[in-house]
Amino acid sequence: EVTGSIRPLLKERQVSLTVDPRYAGDWCLDYSRTRRVLENLVRNAAAAVGPGGQVAVWSDELDGHLQLVVEDTGPGIPDEVRENLFEPFVTFGKKEGTGLGLAIVKAFTEKQGGTVRVETSPAGTRFLLDFPREIAA
Repeated sequence: EVTGSIRPLLKERQVSLTVDPRYAGDWCLDYSRTRRVLENLVRNAAAAVGPGGQVAVWSDELDGHLQLVVEDTGPGIPDEVRENLFEPFVTFGKKEGTGLGLAIVKAFTEKQGGTVRVETSPAGTRFLLDFPREIAA
């Protein structure tokens, strides 16, 4: 459902999308914030991979935590960009955008007690969101 609104953009950019909900149970997250986070990550991935690229979104439960993952087959994120990746107005190699997408990803994830980390190489990039079952008050 979350990726439905992005599919026309992906088709236009000739990017394939795979969605694999490995975890299909219940979890209490803010729907609108989580949707925005995933949309931002998928849009960024689609911009990074270019025509013929692939984007995958999947979920799983790991050690009592929900993990949401968005990965792509793009060229990776350069070292000089990585250290400021989640700061506002940081952008790299895109014609459109304000550089706020990943700052929003981080803020919305942390508001829900979660964490976000990135793994990147010349073979692609993976954003991993980790949410605990219980949010500490």
